[in-house]
Amino acid sequence: KHSNEKKMYRCTACNWDFRKEADLQVHVKHSHLGNPAKAHKCIFCGETFSTEVELQCHITTHSKKYNCRFCSKAFH
Repeated sequence: KHSNEKKMYRCTACNWDFRKEADLQVHVKHSHLGNPAKAHKCIFCGETFSTEVELQCHITTHSKKYNCRFCSKAFH
């Protein structure tokens, strides 16, 4: 390790890196720790998620089309 390299704190849930442990803790609290009293519900299918981040990732499954790299057919 070089002396000019700073220690990084990695989120084990999404692999984002943070320079400060406090920043990592805030990230985990807001992005990965759900509040059961405040479920996040998908407006398309009604499925619920414990965090906003999980909901936003799920919502992309309703709107994004993916193309098969072999035949170029689109699917959701």
